[in-house]
Amino acid sequence: MNRISCSCTWGKGNLNHNLNKNSRVNQSHIDKNKIDDNIILKDINYKNIEAEFNKIFEDDIVNYNAKQKRKDRQIKSYYQKCLNDKKIKSPFREVIYQVGNREDAQDSVKKEKMIRSLTKFYFEFEKNYPQLKILGAVIHLDEATPHLHIDIVPYANGGKNGLKHKVSFEKAIEQMGFEPEESKINKSSKKPLLFNGFRNHSMKLLENILNNEALEREIKHNTKKHIEPAEYREKMAIEDLKKDKEIQKKAEKDVIENILDDMPTLEKENRIIKEQNIAINTLYDENEILKQENYELKQKNNLFKRFIVKCIDFLPDSLIEFLKKVFSEEDREEMNEMYDNLQKSSYSNSSEIEQENE
Repeated sequence: MNRISCSCTWGKGNLNHNLNKNSRVNQSHIDKNKIDDNIILKDINYKNIEAEFNKIFEDDIVNYNAKQKRKDRQIKSYYQKCLNDKKIKSPFREVIYQVGNREDAQDSVKKEKMIRSLTKFYFEFEKNYPQLKILGAVIHLDEATPHLHIDIVPYANGGKNGLKHKVSFEKAIEQMGFEPEESKINKSSKKPLLFNGFRNHSMKLLENILNNEALEREIKHNTKKHIEPAEYREKMAIEDLKKDKEIQKKAEKDVIENILDDMPTLEKENRIIKEQNIAINTLYDENEILKQENYELKQKNNLFKRFIVKCIDFLPDSLIEFLKKVFSEEDREEMNEMYDNLQKSSYSNSSEIEQENE
């Protein structure tokens, strides 16, 4: 019996990625020649998700609105209500099951067994988990390894208020009889989770189907943190790009061309920055010169005032009156203070001289 790895991841649903051919054509990690090989198990108009979602809760919405006396309390779209509810991460979720790896997919016989196993598992999923209403489902064969996308609406029994049923992933799992369990795969996650109870059960279903195809599940203890499907797809796309030498060469060429294209702009910006630096330095030098000139003018002004103070006693009255008009009262007070200080200074100096002479 051939051993084969299996995985189960979950996150926000992405019907556009799963079912829209035009969207897949524009993704680099997709083999465009194999898009039509994808097996659509349940189709849905990805542009009309809201209407398809509301169909699931149609009876609940009608019964709820019939009890409301005020129209403003009626629910027009439960899908929109879920989108605006901060407690609800997403109106619908996506579960992805993958069997085998790239090497397994290279073996045509093994690959056919993988595809058959995923197809049979989808119908077992639909039968075993009635409170996970399926919006859409597809097996992708246009990527490196076959894998099954199931977009589900968690359909849980509600409380006394509100709709009879509501969106709650954990409640739906709990009401189907599952309990929190530790992960059998990811040893880095020790906390028991309700999702692990559901995942372990669904993986056991998949295991039994693989055994009927002479394939045995190989458990690889994963220490990596769970990532969202969208992030996983992006990561796989990057890995594919790394292995494609032609894309690598094109990427290197594009980088070089972008650098060459940017050089004239960079040179111009560099010249402008240099000119700005020169202007700044010139302004700085001129400012220092002005500071020095300002200091010298202040010194000269002080000397002039001191000169006037010294001469004031010898000036005629007409000139003193003129000086009063030229200098403000504050200036004159300052000049008088300077005069007093000079008088005191000269008196102390003369006293010192007298003492020395004695």
